[in-house]
Amino acid sequence: MKKTSVFFLLVLVLAFSMLTGCSSSSKNKPISLSEEERTTTVDELGLIYTLPEEWTVNTIKYTSLLPDSDIFGEVKFVYGSEENLEIVSDPNFTGNTEYFTTPIARIVLVKTGEEGADFEALKSEYNEVNAVGENCGYTYYVMYDYKGGLGKGDDDIAEYEKRVSASPKLVESIKFKEFNPEDTTKQATDKQNMITFVSKTLEGAEIGSTIFDEYDLTMVNFWGTYIYPDIDDTQALVELDKYIKTLDNVNFLQVIIDTPATEAEDLALRIKTENGGEYTSVIPDKRLANWIVNNLEVIPTTVFVNNDAVVVGDYIQGTKTADEYISLLNAQLEKLKTEVNE
Repeated sequence: MKKTSVFFLLVLVLAFSMLTGCSSSSKNKPISLSEEERTTTVDELGLIYTLPEEWTVNTIKYTSLLPDSDIFGEVKFVYGSEENLEIVSDPNFTGNTEYFTTPIARIVLVKTGEEGADFEALKSEYNEVNAVGENCGYTYYVMYDYKGGLGKGDDDIAEYEKRVSASPKLVESIKFKEFNPEDTTKQATDKQNMITFVSKTLEGAEIGSTIFDEYDLTMVNFWGTYIYPDIDDTQALVELDKYIKTLDNVNFLQVIIDTPATEAEDLALRIKTENGGEYTSVIPDKRLANWIVNNLEVIPTTVFVNNDAVVVGDYIQGTKTADEYISLLNAQLEKLKTEVNE
């Protein structure tokens, strides 16, 4: 399975993000919520905590897993103005949240006794670091009083410091529940590798990622017209598609990554028609476009997707002959059959 450390981390952080009390119409005035309403259970991290009353507005939390790090996962709480939180809360936001927000506190999980360089670097950013307990082989830390502070206007600083001062309430509220770290990691990986979209084909028909549900395995080729004619394996894909149509419960899709754009759509359709292609060509929506940016290093790349819309097996980078594509497909089908029989 392909691993790209920076993008993989970023997507997991965004994929597991959740909002906590958005801004109210009365700036910085806490929303009146009961203790029960402010209590959150994070099953994936075996964690239960109660949000301080002071954090019910102008605060966002992000629940994240951190692969390739000695930190297993964390819940991060950040402060921002109403204007800035509106920006980062937009589902289409892909920028750096740290530019618009300032950390208040974070709950960090590290495998007990294995606190390493990443943990120590993060720890150095906070004045207060408290080990609050152990659970299922992991030590939980609460870090607060961020050394960077809030370098903004007096009003914002006062509101920010009010929230920092409430951090001990978070520390006191923390409880634990049993969890399985391996299950958590698998779920996170599956979510990272899931392809979802609602869009149209080159021919204008509606299509969505629910199409993956209809097949045991789908082969998806990502290609762009901007590399044509230097890189073009359309004829190989036509032959691959013909072979796939002789199989049961297997499908083939192509995604044209530089669409939607009229010129690219016209060229892609012409190339496909001239080669006698009868496969489905997808125009990516924003979600699929983000997945492409965060997961693919080379165009063209071909992947296998199961009926849960999760990418499985190795990424196939670059162009291949029809025979090579068919050989790789058959190997993946054999692997799938073995996994079903185990």
